[in-house]
Amino acid sequence: MKKLIILIICCIGVLGLHAQQIDTISVNSPSMGKNIKNVVILPQGYNAETKYPVLYLLHGYGGNHQKWLSIKPELPSLASRYDMIIVCPDGATSWYWDSPVNQALRYDTY
Repeated sequence: MKKLIILIICCIGVLGLHAQQIDTISVNSPSMGKNIKNVVILPQGYNAETKYPVLYLLHGYGGNHQKWLSIKPELPSLASRYDMIIVCPDGATSWYWDSPVNQALRYDTY
Protein backbone atom coordinates (compact mmCIF):
# COMPACT_ATOMS: atom_id res chain seq x y z
CA MET A 1 0.00 0.00 0.00
CA LYS A 2 2.82 2.42 0.86
CA LYS A 3 4.49 1.75 -2.49
CA LEU A 4 1.20 2.43 -4.29
CA ILE A 5 0.78 5.77 -2.55
CA ILE A 6 4.35 6.76 -3.40
CA LEU A 7 3.78 5.71 -7.03
CA ILE A 8 0.60 7.79 -7.25
CA ILE A 9 2.39 10.83 -5.83
CA CYS A 10 5.23 10.40 -8.33
CA CYS A 11 2.79 10.04 -11.23
CA ILE A 12 0.97 13.21 -10.24
CA GLY A 13 4.28 15.06 -10.33
CA VAL A 14 5.28 13.60 -13.70
CA LEU A 15 1.90 14.31 -15.29
CA GLY A 16 2.04 17.91 -14.17
CA LEU A 17 -1.19 17.78 -12.21
CA HIS A 18 -1.25 20.36 -9.48
CA ALA A 19 -2.71 18.91 -6.31
CA GLN A 20 -3.11 20.88 -3.14
CA GLN A 21 0.19 21.38 -1.37
CA ILE A 22 0.90 21.61 2.34
CA ASP A 23 4.42 22.68 3.24
CA THR A 24 6.18 23.82 6.38
CA ILE A 25 8.64 26.58 5.64
CA SER A 26 10.96 28.64 7.82
CA VAL A 27 10.88 32.39 7.37
CA ASN A 28 13.75 34.47 8.70
CA SER A 29 12.76 37.24 11.10
CA PRO A 30 15.50 39.89 11.21
CA SER A 31 13.65 41.65 14.05
CA MET A 32 13.98 38.56 16.28
CA GLY A 33 17.14 37.08 14.79
CA LYS A 34 15.61 33.64 14.21
CA ASN A 35 13.62 31.55 11.77
CA ILE A 36 9.88 31.14 12.29
CA LYS A 37 8.04 28.05 11.05
CA ASN A 38 4.91 28.52 8.95
CA VAL A 39 2.49 26.03 7.42
CA VAL A 40 1.62 27.13 3.88
CA ILE A 41 -1.31 25.58 2.03
CA LEU A 42 -1.52 26.16 -1.71
CA PRO A 43 -4.73 25.52 -3.66
CA GLN A 44 -5.07 22.83 -6.29
CA GLY A 45 -3.80 24.17 -9.61
CA TYR A 46 -1.57 26.75 -7.93
CA ASN A 47 0.29 28.89 -10.46
CA ALA A 48 3.15 31.11 -9.27
CA GLU A 49 2.23 33.74 -11.86
CA THR A 50 -1.31 34.13 -10.52
CA LYS A 51 -2.18 36.44 -7.61
CA TYR A 52 -4.14 34.77 -4.83
CA PRO A 53 -5.77 36.11 -1.70
CA VAL A 54 -3.93 34.99 1.44
CA LEU A 55 -5.64 34.00 4.69
CA TYR A 56 -3.42 34.11 7.78
CA LEU A 57 -4.66 31.85 10.58
CA LEU A 58 -3.14 32.66 13.96
CA HIS A 59 -3.17 29.94 16.60
CA GLY A 60 -4.10 30.66 20.20
CA TYR A 61 -1.78 30.94 23.17
CA GLY A 62 0.34 27.83 23.60
CA GLY A 63 -0.30 26.51 20.08
CA ASN A 64 2.07 26.33 17.14
CA HIS A 65 2.14 26.57 13.35
CA GLN A 66 0.51 23.13 12.99
CA LYS A 67 -2.42 23.74 15.34
CA TRP A 68 -4.91 24.86 12.69
CA LEU A 69 -4.43 21.65 10.69
CA SER A 70 -5.49 19.64 13.74
CA ILE A 71 -8.46 21.95 14.43
CA LYS A 72 -9.63 22.09 10.81
CA PRO A 73 -8.12 19.22 8.77
CA GLU A 74 -10.16 20.27 5.72
CA LEU A 75 -8.07 23.45 5.26
CA PRO A 76 -6.40 22.12 2.08
CA SER A 77 -9.76 21.49 0.40
CA LEU A 78 -10.99 24.92 1.54
CA ALA A 79 -7.88 26.53 0.00
CA SER A 80 -8.79 24.89 -3.30
CA ARG A 81 -12.52 25.63 -3.05
CA TYR A 82 -11.90 29.34 -2.48
CA ASP A 83 -8.72 29.48 -4.62
CA MET A 84 -6.59 31.04 -1.91
CA ILE A 85 -3.35 30.52 -0.02
CA ILE A 86 -3.54 29.77 3.70
CA VAL A 87 -0.60 30.60 5.98
CA CYS A 88 -0.35 29.49 9.61
CA PRO A 89 2.64 31.14 11.32
CA ASP A 90 4.09 30.01 14.63
CA GLY A 91 3.54 32.74 17.19
CA ALA A 92 4.84 30.68 20.13
CA THR A 93 3.34 32.15 23.32
CA SER A 94 3.57 35.74 22.15
CA TRP A 95 -0.03 36.78 21.44
CA TYR A 96 1.59 38.17 18.24
CA TRP A 97 2.76 41.40 19.82
CA ASP A 98 6.19 42.98 20.30
CA SER A 99 7.49 42.54 23.82
CA PRO A 100 8.84 45.81 25.24
CA VAL A 101 11.40 43.89 27.33
CA ASN A 102 12.39 40.86 25.24
CA GLN A 103 13.78 41.51 21.74
CA ALA A 104 13.40 37.79 20.95
CA LEU A 105 9.61 38.26 21.03
CA ARG A 106 8.80 40.75 18.27
CA TYR A 107 6.02 38.88 16.49
CA ASP A 108 4.06 41.98 15.48
CA THR A 109 7.10 43.34 13.65
CA TYR A 110 7.76 39.90 12.14
